[in-house]
Amino acid sequence: SDPAHECILQMQTTIRKRRQILNSQARTKGHLLCSQYLMDKSSLKFKHVKVGKAGDLSMLSHLAKKFRDFKMTKMLVQRNTDPSKAQKAETIHALINDWQDLDLVLEEESFEALERQLQISIVKATIDALKPKNQIAASDQRAVLVAQTGPMDKVNGVCAILLAAAIQSSTPCRLFLNGAEKDISSEDLILTSINEVLVGGAWGVHRDTSDNEDADVEKLILENLEDAQDAIFVTNSDIQLNEDVLKHVTQHAKTIRVHSPSRYNVKEPVEVQLKPSIADKLKSKSNQITLSVVLDCTGSMGCEIEGCKKGAIKTIQTFSSLAPVSKVNFLGYWDPIGSPGDKDPRSTGFLDVKKGGSQVETEIQDFVDTQLPCEGGGDAPEDVPAALETLIADIEASDISSEDCVHFLFVIADAGYRRNEEERMTRLMRKLRDLDIVVIMCPVRRCEGFVTQVRNIFDPAGQFIKVSNVSDISSIAAIVTESVRASLFQTGTLASITSSIGENLDSLVQLSNFQKDLAKLKEVTELTKDAPEECNGEEMMEDTKEEIEEVFVSSKTFGLTNVDRMYLQISKLPPVCHRTVDTMYGGNTLQEYIAANIASRFLEQSIPVEELAKSAYPREIVDLVRNTMGGYGRKRSCPT
Repeated sequence: SDPAHECILQMQTTIRKRRQILNSQARTKGHLLCSQYLMDKSSLKFKHVKVGKAGDLSMLSHLAKKFRDFKMTKMLVQRNTDPSKAQKAETIHALINDWQDLDLVLEEESFEALERQLQISIVKATIDALKPKNQIAASDQRAVLVAQTGPMDKVNGVCAILLAAAIQSSTPCRLFLNGAEKDISSEDLILTSINEVLVGGAWGVHRDTSDNEDADVEKLILENLEDAQDAIFVTNSDIQLNEDVLKHVTQHAKTIRVHSPSRYNVKEPVEVQLKPSIADKLKSKSNQITLSVVLDCTGSMGCEIEGCKKGAIKTIQTFSSLAPVSKVNFLGYWDPIGSPGDKDPRSTGFLDVKKGGSQVETEIQDFVDTQLPCEGGGDAPEDVPAALETLIADIEASDISSEDCVHFLFVIADAGYRRNEEERMTRLMRKLRDLDIVVIMCPVRRCEGFVTQVRNIFDPAGQFIKVSNVSDISSIAAIVTESVRASLFQTGTLASITSSIGENLDSLVQLSNFQKDLAKLKEVTELTKDAPEECNGEEMMEDTKEEIEEVFVSSKTFGLTNVDRMYLQISKLPPVCHRTVDTMYGGNTLQEYIAANIASRFLEQSIPVEELAKSAYPREIVDLVRNTMGGYGRKRSCPT
């Protein structure tokens, strides 16, 4: 026999034996439970399940349910009786998908009854995992209001219930679902509330809300949130509070946290930098909005046309949250040049939504339903110039003026124009730009050249927004209005208001521990304050009044805002992350390194930064340490 071949066979045998040993040791430590279950379920004992890892246990639970394995389910229930080992839900969706109606009458020893025990134990374990881990000082503990607002979304409802149940273990907490207060003072009441949300039809609760979510939130704040209390609103909508309400929140030492378990999935960030004159009009809300939608209706645009049909009216309603929408024009175009027989562009013309009301909405819906067929388009370029010429003719035929309105133009297309139309298109786009029209480019699939040409003309003027690969126009509208509002109203530096997203357990744990973060943010705010200058009583009262009524804070000021919360979260990353980033950007200077050490000591010992100024340190050193304290140990960038 060949010695080399025998050697290979011996190596393969050794590898198989070693693999068996490794797999056996892995299962002993709680790994590979699912593969072992599928190979030989009888070999899995409680000692293996007891040390199982979260991912394996979740899959094992699904397999036990699939095969109706009474023995395995019982072991999982037994494991969950130990609080330190209890299996918790990985996400809210996972809890919802596996939910079993608690109102069903089950036989005591049935598999379903055992499954219900497992479900209840998972809810308990999830609430325990969400409970604030570190107790804060009694002076920093404040009563909390948790509310689900907006449409009756199951994820939002369950998220609100679990958060309230976890928070109430350490501080007084009230829960509101659909505007009605819910009692969750006991374990049974918590489970009943979750069951109502998941299987109770319209949640089985009285809906004490209106169609205006912003008004509902303001009502909850003014009627139920007392002074020096905190609120968490769980919603997927973009909430905009009246400025008077924002001032009320600031003046009465209240704080608001808006949490969205799920948000719009946008592949590219939407950047909005509108020219000052347009931004000022939107901020004042005294000017109106005009909307134009120019839609490619050729054969490849079926999904986008359907999205327009479903979302036309909702788009108008969404933009109304920025300012009143006065006139609307929907325009479809094809390509009679490349596809003989295609239609010329057709439009509604500018319809007065404000005067016509529901009648105009019906007219718009009828137009998009019947007059925008998906057809034609023989080659890649389409007849875009003809569409823009029709739009300009519609504008000239109406009494639209850029002086008293902001005009948003949606261009939804998957192809551009022909090369020999370059000069014609440039002239048309410049004319639209000179009319102060803000173009919202919505490219579908590939039309980079068209997007680049539009960007080059409109972006330098501060009249360009891009939202890629979103086919539903109402979703585009929601993304744009949210981005515009963030740009206009500086939501990152909104005093006493912060926001967060996520429906996994880690994001909810951070949310339930928010009072600890608030205490830290407030401590840094106090420590980094400038020493007050001497002034007479009248000036002090005036300064205090201005400070109290401040709704937005400078990006250079440390306080309770999204910007500050971001720095606090970054500071919690492992040291290796900070070292890696520092290395990539050239590392810290010696001065920054020393400032970081001083800032860390000041934070640990609660020493105000102005102690440096009192010791005659130069102002630039004091400011460097202040910025580093505001970044929780890392130099914080402060744009001018």
